[in-house]
Amino acid sequence: ARAWRYLTDQSAAKRAASRFLKRQQPDVVVGLGGPASAPAVRAAIALGIPLVLLEYNAMPGAVTSKHADRAAIVFGAYPSLREHLEATTPLRIIGNPIRPGFGEVFRKRRKARQVNGSASTAKHDASPRAQLVVLAGTGGDRRVLNESVPKALYKLRDQIRSWKILHQSGSRDLNTTRLLYRKLDIVVFGRGERIGIALARRDELA
Repeated sequence: ARAWRYLTDQSAAKRAASRFLKRQQPDVVVGLGGPASAPAVRAAIALGIPLVLLEYNAMPGAVTSKHADRAAIVFGAYPSLREHLEATTPLRIIGNPIRPGFGEVFRKRRKARQVNGSASTAKHDASPRAQLVVLAGTGGDRRVLNESVPKALYKLRDQIRSWKILHQSGSRDLNTTRLLYRKLDIVVFGRGERIGIALARRDELA
């Protein structure tokens, strides 16, 4: 019953998307790669409207995998995306955008190094560069991250001691996720908290 409901919903969504595109007559349709974009992507292909796909994962999702060969161009974040697409698929690697909060923190760090002088900067440059990892999922993906990633990172704790790790959790799983990380030096922050503040808290622990 669930599969049938999914099929009927997708069919209805495509018809609705087709009606919308016929009214608006866009020059191009941009698909963001998630399942929610599938009806509009399929409608654009059927109507002959140029299609652009954005894929910010290292491996393409279902929508990108299925329709990349029909797109005018695919914009991706990682070069490894090429391995999972047809050789003739037009692909341009543009990287991932970062939130303004990251920029604020990096600007403050750069300014602090300039104020501290060249000796401090030389010391900083000579030290191994710490890896910064931010874990953030959406929808159902967030629950999977909250439950599985803390266990995986605990097993890798000796290899990631120099890493700076932030984990964004939904408010419903916030306390549970923090409990899972209780043996690791990792900051868990809620969805509404600014990333820059969370990163600053992580720096205080270092």
